[in-house]
Amino acid sequence: MTVRSECGEALALLDPSKFNDRMDYTMRRSLLITTFALLPGLACAATDWQKSLQDEITRIDNYFPGEVGLYVQQLSDGASLSWHANETWHLGSLTNVAIAVEVFSRIDKRELSLSDTIELTQAHIVDGPGETSQHQPGTALGVGYLLEQMLASGDPTATEILISEVGLDAVNQRAQQLLPPGDDYQELGPIVRPLEMYRNVFGILHRGAFDLSAEDFMEIRQAGDDQAQLEAFQQRLEVGPQDMKVPDLASAYAMYYATPIHGGTLDSYGQILAALNAGQGLSRESADALLTMMQLGKGPMGSHLPESARFAQQSSQLPRRACDAGIITSAGGGAASAQGVIIAACTRGAATAEEASKALADIGQAIAASGVLQQD
Repeated sequence: MTVRSECGEALALLDPSKFNDRMDYTMRRSLLITTFALLPGLACAATDWQKSLQDEITRIDNYFPGEVGLYVQQLSDGASLSWHANETWHLGSLTNVAIAVEVFSRIDKRELSLSDTIELTQAHIVDGPGETSQHQPGTALGVGYLLEQMLASGDPTATEILISEVGLDAVNQRAQQLLPPGDDYQELGPIVRPLEMYRNVFGILHRGAFDLSAEDFMEIRQAGDDQAQLEAFQQRLEVGPQDMKVPDLASAYAMYYATPIHGGTLDSYGQILAALNAGQGLSRESADALLTMMQLGKGPMGSHLPESARFAQQSSQLPRRACDAGIITSAGGGAASAQGVIIAACTRGAATAEEASKALADIGQAIAASGVLQQD
């Protein structure tokens, strides 16, 4: 646990990445709590919301069958709390924020508009959430509609189309530009097209994956569970189990997650959200429009936030990896606010999507109960 407030250096000792095991963590935490109790005049102390959230994230991490990471920052004073936030996590479709910022920058330059249309092709269609893939190839789809689909549900087909429009290099450059200068924050790993994600995962099983089309992967992905997808993949390539480089799809995903692709730390991603909230690189109108679109998202953390809160969010759900992140502001203000709260949370290693969703929902509940949303 890392806490940045008046006692940042002392409570940084609670960063779990510095411990050999949970016993080491428990002993050191007890020592610090005892020290603070014996020195009531000590100016170095965490705020009430940080203490509350620290206890709750410890409890969640204890019951969760994998690992959880969390970064929370108050925009008003910069006070923050980190739990494994400086470790690299697979961010999945959280990186769609960088794509959206690049699209809106083109709108500010009058190179695009929300009413412009882009023709859907068969090569754009990728299996996943959202409704864009349900349209017939040849359909003209509006830029505004595609942004809403990508930001609301992580729609991979909408993401493919928008990346095709603005260029992958520009998206990756934009992602790095949103980070503060200096060495305090890790750069995001390379962002790739959704179709390339599947090619990379299945390519670990067999190199023939890189020759398959979007339509091939649509059929493979829709075959069923992991074993059914593996069999469909083998049939498509006309190979057998003996030709696979790893034994199963779960192993392939694990190796893929270990690559830098879509990797990043939660504190770095939090700074990207802060830059977006401040309108960095965008007109205020475009930044507000983007944040308003992000409020269409329905990730698990938002289910426990108070009704008065606006949550401009992004979520990602992949096998054994899930993330939820965004900017919480008061419903009484605009889409952006200097009084907001940045949150970014991820899980890894869960056996089921339900377990990951429960952990993220519990984190959202802990944030709401901690008092951080009433601090501004």
